[in-house]
Amino acid sequence: MLPALSHPQTPPETATRTNRILAFGLICNAALGLDADSRSPPTVLSMNDRCACLSLMWALALGACAALPPGVVRPPSSAIPMSPASVLGAAAQASANVGPGLSGFRLLPTARFALEARTTLLERAQQSLDLQYYELRNDDSGRRILALLRDAAMRGVRVRLLLDDLHTAGEDALLLGLASQPNVELRLFNPLPARQGQVACRLIASLPQLGRLHRRMHNKMLIADGAFAIVGGRNIGDSYFLRDADTNFLDLDLLATGALVVQLASLFDAYWNSAQAYPIASIARTELSPTQLRADFDRHTAASAPVRDLADTRDALGHRPLAIDLAEGRLDLAWAPAWAVADDPRKVVDRESKVFPGIAATAASVREELRQQVLHATDEVVATTPYLVPGREGMQTLRQLRGKGVRLTIVTNSLAAIDEPFAFAGYLRYRPELLRMGVDIYELSPGRVARSHRLHLYASSSGRLHAKAVVIDRELVFVGSMNLDPRSDRHNTEVAVFIESPALAQQLLHLIELVTRDGGYRVRLGTSGAAEWVDAPPGSGDSATLTEEPETSLLQRFFLRLLGPWLPEDLL
Repeated sequence: MLPALSHPQTPPETATRTNRILAFGLICNAALGLDADSRSPPTVLSMNDRCACLSLMWALALGACAALPPGVVRPPSSAIPMSPASVLGAAAQASANVGPGLSGFRLLPTARFALEARTTLLERAQQSLDLQYYELRNDDSGRRILALLRDAAMRGVRVRLLLDDLHTAGEDALLLGLASQPNVELRLFNPLPARQGQVACRLIASLPQLGRLHRRMHNKMLIADGAFAIVGGRNIGDSYFLRDADTNFLDLDLLATGALVVQLASLFDAYWNSAQAYPIASIARTELSPTQLRADFDRHTAASAPVRDLADTRDALGHRPLAIDLAEGRLDLAWAPAWAVADDPRKVVDRESKVFPGIAATAASVREELRQQVLHATDEVVATTPYLVPGREGMQTLRQLRGKGVRLTIVTNSLAAIDEPFAFAGYLRYRPELLRMGVDIYELSPGRVARSHRLHLYASSSGRLHAKAVVIDRELVFVGSMNLDPRSDRHNTEVAVFIESPALAQQLLHLIELVTRDGGYRVRLGTSGAAEWVDAPPGSGDSATLTEEPETSLLQRFFLRLLGPWLPEDLL
């Protein structure tokens, strides 16, 4: 929707300076608990961690630099093709009563159903499980997934788990415990050489490698038996599956089968076999034996809470739990042509390495593919994104669309809902012009989301938008891991799916309308030229107009306006 065009090459001295700024910003974010996507609740460093950070800084000053090990052996492997003899393979084949080359889809908008779909696939896999995630948290949901991966491996399933290394701080023993299981391989993508302490400490100790430490693998993907895949915006953690008492995300995934799964599997293999993926044993050290690691892993994951039984419920689109459909041997899916695109895994070490398209892609990166598809719009483009920082080139794309009369609707987080104020500061630079251009903007209200029964959140928890989706001309659907901001374009790797399906587009538009009606403020320009927020609770018949960022304090607004203009856009 708002993809930037290609960027001019940055002079080496400017790139070095930018890397230093980015590294500093990433360290500050980590120290405050504001991480680059999931933005976990703030974690204040303990006194021990502060002392560890000071020690690491002193060692750094003396020239003691952490480094990744050379000559790492990465045995190559590839996806195992689907077999109709497996339970999942048989269900995928039975569901495919359409022509060859198409793919079947089901949107997963409801958090508990998204977790149930994952656990169901892990429980029923018989041949292979391939998982690729930016973050897998050590909480009830994360431990449940880890335990199911162990169980699958014990029954002979080959398990490959690829995690970005930024959020693995303090989890080496747990991950080594899983990796010590037979049939399990676990690799860390673009690892930080320092293994001790929280994220901020590890980043400080890794500062000599400024050029890559802020570039992360943001992809999210799960493939079971080569038959079904789940791809979209969710990481693995309680707040993505409606299991957090304080904050939960409104997010979106896709369940897919058919031809697209083969494409996704090839993309996974490219990351798995890349030079940026390190077997965990090559960088994480332990004094424990494999037997002790497995015992500790079993003890730790046994504490995970059970997943809620959804047998008598349906999700926001009327779908039953995946386990029930699989038990009947066939799924009701939307079938359509589709293609997958991922950025080149080398992007984390070389900014210019962005070319790694899927089979049907026409562009060099996820963002560029989306830009090209959006520019073909003739009537309407609707987008949801947690972070909206269009940049100069993105604004040019939007002007082109508005110039030919295309209606534009964007749903994003309000200042009260967003978990990254720096990103909101970048959005503020563009919001007035977006409104003057006639873009319809809705900002999520955490208070209204919490009070909405139809959005399925706890009454006591606040809601944040995390879904990354676009609908073009009510025909083409984009769902992926990419935010519409500079970090996704320039530094992170991303994955996305494009689907030519009016039926799926209609479902997604229905979900977006539900969010804007029950949980969003409509933003408009007031008579003074400043932004105003229209609050119209459903069924009330009344609307109120607000002239300050809703649900925020004077202090929040003051610091945003004080610091926002000075933040480099690369940092956002």
